[in-house]
Amino acid sequence: MEKNIFMIGPASVGKSTVGELLAAKIGYHFVDIDMEFCRQIQLIPDYINEFGYVSYCEANAGLTDKLIKENSARTVFATPAGYLVHEAAPHVAKKNRETIKQGISILLLPAEDPARGVQEIVRRQLYRWNDAQKNVEREKFLVRFEKYKNYGDIKIYSLEEPGVVVMKIVGELARKF
Repeated sequence: MEKNIFMIGPASVGKSTVGELLAAKIGYHFVDIDMEFCRQIQLIPDYINEFGYVSYCEANAGLTDKLIKENSARTVFATPAGYLVHEAAPHVAKKNRETIKQGISILLLPAEDPARGVQEIVRRQLYRWNDAQKNVEREKFLVRFEKYKNYGDIKIYSLEEPGVVVMKIVGELARKF
């Protein structure tokens, strides 16, 4: 298998954690697109405050294209939370959905029923971001959950430890690809 892998899903589902472990397990490179945005362009909250969310989405898509060109195969990419479902930038979301067709997409969600995973995802978001608001994060997750469940060549529903999730993914990759 030589294709790139795109970890997709809402915020705090484990795309970066699982993606990095998966890459190590299968001998791939790992790229966290959010981290690269912060390293190469600007801290995401600062960029959004200065240029707006739509501009961020567009810049992020451009960076992703650049990163894919630099890592044309055997790379696991952790995509941003809104990557496929940008509410304010549907034109960018559509472009990103085409981008992931170049590889294998792996959807991470905490459970098949959004009500079963929402509390954990909100807890993680509140832990990560000092200014996060519980109700806002809850609503954002539920809206994005409904959209994201339609994507992914492989769909993993789990709140298990990252190593367990990685083994599930490895099994699915072997079975499907």
